[in-house]
Amino acid sequence: MGQFRTGAARLSAGHHCLAAVFITLYGYHVCSIISALDLITWAVTLVPVLLMQWTMRWLAVSVAPSTRSASSPNWAFSLELLAFALGGILIGVINTKVHGVPVTNGVKVALSFLALGLFAALDQAILGTRERLKQGGLSEPVETVRLSLATQLAWLLGSMIALVVAIAGALMLRLLDEPGPDTGQTLAIELAVLFASFSAYSAYVLSRAHQVFSLALAEQLSALGGMTSGGASRRARIAMRDEIGMISTRVNWMLDALQTAEQQRIIAHAAMLRGLIGLAGTRDNETGQHLARTQKYVETIAAELAKQPHYLAVLTPEVIKLCVAAAPLHDIGKVAIPDAILLKSGKLTHEEFAMMQTHVGEGVRVIDAIIAEAGESPFLLTAREMVGGHHEKFDGSGYPLGLKAESIPLSARLMAVADVYDALRTQRVYKPAVDRNTARQIIIDGAGKHFDPDIVSAFLVVEPVIARLSETMADAAQIRAPEKANFSIIH
Repeated sequence: MGQFRTGAARLSAGHHCLAAVFITLYGYHVCSIISALDLITWAVTLVPVLLMQWTMRWLAVSVAPSTRSASSPNWAFSLELLAFALGGILIGVINTKVHGVPVTNGVKVALSFLALGLFAALDQAILGTRERLKQGGLSEPVETVRLSLATQLAWLLGSMIALVVAIAGALMLRLLDEPGPDTGQTLAIELAVLFASFSAYSAYVLSRAHQVFSLALAEQLSALGGMTSGGASRRARIAMRDEIGMISTRVNWMLDALQTAEQQRIIAHAAMLRGLIGLAGTRDNETGQHLARTQKYVETIAAELAKQPHYLAVLTPEVIKLCVAAAPLHDIGKVAIPDAILLKSGKLTHEEFAMMQTHVGEGVRVIDAIIAEAGESPFLLTAREMVGGHHEKFDGSGYPLGLKAESIPLSARLMAVADVYDALRTQRVYKPAVDRNTARQIIIDGAGKHFDPDIVSAFLVVEPVIARLSETMADAAQIRAPEKANFSIIH
């Protein structure tokens, strides 16, 4: 019984009712033969036929496989057209055999039923296509087109023209067989009603078809829009097995290829990042866990700073992820520093310190070389900011450019606090570690001078967390400073 409540069943019932109304009005106001019958006689003739053909359609849908009846516009089209064709033949025979009307009149009525059935069948096919889109589209791609869209349209247009000509021909033959004083006027009225009805029905079906074509094209545009906005996960649902379906298939294949290429790019990007971080770690004169600790410090401080109103729109989750990912590269330029300076256990001379400072410029050159080869990306640009700016100071006394305050990139200002704190809290070849309170006080004293005051404020909120990270991520051989220690660091 659920078949009675489907959209296709309701649409079919609507077309059957419209056919009953149209043929009755047409017959009683235009056709002299039908108007000669009383209304009850005509109703007893027409209504059972329409009910029978609609019931035949319902039975066919009921016994057909559910997947076929629900997802095949061609099946819906054929079924509706066949029902109207059989009903037209039956009522033509009844009119001829029971009511004694001329054969040409019976043929005209049968052809009228067929014409109405053609429009109803097109409407069913359009509804089936819309339902297919709602259900996710075709499960298989459209690689070849058996019947082109142009051929389908030509066939439909030819069928409509042929029906109009046939109905008009049957009408003229009947009037010629029964000439009268008003033959010309009757012929003109019937032809006018015929063409007006066909025009109205055609406009309705075309508007419905336009909606389906728009939906199919919107699927392609939506899928392509996902690609241009940075993702390619959306695929166009395929509703038709024609050129539009084939184009949708090609769009999906292109998106699949792009997604595969993007996944390969991400893998290559991750491999490059691991290689760069490994390179930075092998040439780090500090400690094995320094890169991992400073990465966690940056993440913790940035998350706290993002809570401040001034930074809500600046430190988005995406920006924080970029800063965290790029943090291990901040000292990548040390690959160019000689071991004699990088691993020196004592205090550096002025000349050696000047050489050590060149690691910033060398690191920038490494990142710029990658950008020149692979193109800019948010990650590489963030890495360049951190590499080039983590030794700048808020008051402008840092190096290499002497940038001041907010002219220093935010990512570099975050890195500066994380880098100095870890240098303070860990033992290096050239200095001992300092205790937590001393390190904390040095960061406080550096606010407005070495460090951004806002970042220092955020640091103080999460300092207990950072202190725990410093302990839990300490190097195995790390020697912690006593509660009182002399602070001596070259940074």
